[in-house]
Amino acid sequence: MKDIWPSEREIHDSIAGSITAGMYREVYAGVFDGDARWQAITPPAGDRFAWDDASTYVGTRRTSTGSRSNPLRRGRLPALACWLSSGQHHDGPHLSGGQHQADSPAGKYLQERGVQPKDFNQYGARRGNHEVMMRGTFANIRLKNQLVPAPRAVSPPSCRAAR
Repeated sequence: MKDIWPSEREIHDSIAGSITAGMYREVYAGVFDGDARWQAITPPAGDRFAWDDASTYVGTRRTSTGSRSNPLRRGRLPALACWLSSGQHHDGPHLSGGQHQADSPAGKYLQERGVQPKDFNQYGARRGNHEVMMRGTFANIRLKNQLVPAPRAVSPPSCRAAR
């Protein structure tokens, strides 16, 4: 390769002789203009994001009174409790990983809003919606919660009767 690979100097000379600042100015002059579809979008008025309350993908957290707020911003901490101890580190995607199931709380919530199970997608796709994600907390079937005793194996009735 050393016989055909250009030297640092050859590369520098090639760039210096073929690329100009004007080329960048010409190509990127309208980079923020967008295409016709982008230009056709009418931005919302006001200085706040217009949340679509019907969206199951992106939403804002609401308090029990229905107002959008952040209790931590005001210096208050909600009551905290440990719900899961797995002996391992888990973040949001680990806690609610995989597909939404139709009979899960998140699946039922989505169906109540007209989303068909074939359109559920994965939890990660809807992580921007607090309502979906709080219903999907701990939905990963591979999580083993050490705070809850493991279910005991029960023999089928026919096996017990045979003893």
